[in-house]
Amino acid sequence: MRQEIKALDRQIKSLINFFHTHIKLKGEPSCADTIALVNHHLETRTCCRFIHQDLQLWNVDHFEVKNGHYNIHFSYHGYINQRFMGTVGPASNIVLSNKLNDVKIRKNFPNMDAQVAFAFVLNSEATKKSVDSKYLAQETQVTRSLLCNLLDVVEEVDLARSEIYNLIQTSFQTPSAEQLDMQLCFLNCKSGRKVTLTLDMTCLNSGIYPSEILPHQIQPSVSAAKVVLPQPLLAEIRAAAESLESGHMRIMRLCKCISQVVELHTDDNSR
Repeated sequence: MRQEIKALDRQIKSLINFFHTHIKLKGEPSCADTIALVNHHLETRTCCRFIHQDLQLWNVDHFEVKNGHYNIHFSYHGYINQRFMGTVGPASNIVLSNKLNDVKIRKNFPNMDAQVAFAFVLNSEATKKSVDSKYLAQETQVTRSLLCNLLDVVEEVDLARSEIYNLIQTSFQTPSAEQLDMQLCFLNCKSGRKVTLTLDMTCLNSGIYPSEILPHQIQPSVSAAKVVLPQPLLAEIRAAAESLESGHMRIMRLCKCISQVVELHTDDNSR
């Protein structure tokens, strides 16, 4: 029993010395200090791992090499599956295809037609080919950049829907193959007036966050298409939007200021 205790004591001292040498601390280490340092070290490592995963955005779902051909599947947080097929060797011939997970997109970002934005930005229907050996690395970097900005936007819209009570409708639309719009509908709870703003989000197709975006169209709701919005209300909305500073969380800040303008405006202001 004594020998076992001595052996355990030696192991504890060895472990203490190892951690203090690894973390490069001075002074005589104690068990309590070492336990606290180890816990902090593990928490830091775990945090770094999660940050790395968030930054990377993708993981390898499948990898196979057979008869001189390879087949690699990447999953980007389950939102898009990317498949690379090619030949092994200097004369590479690579084929890329993307497939969206519409079920997960609708589940995580409901009531905004987010799958429309994902399909537009990530060009999910296209099949690409290349003979460049760096193509795989380039495409994963491009997809990561596009998805990162897109997730920033749809998460902002989702947050705005949950925090802004009179933001009653949000939807992504593609009026053409080259343009992505987002419509935001605000309600004046007293008058029942609905105001719809349209934002041009096409910049997401280039991996650019819309840090300076302004409404390019302001109109009544579709159900009240023949109604003309009062000019003072239009002027207030434009002035509020233009007064915002550019930068991150632009959409959330834009929604909050427009929400306030729509809710506080009364028909008396128009006279």
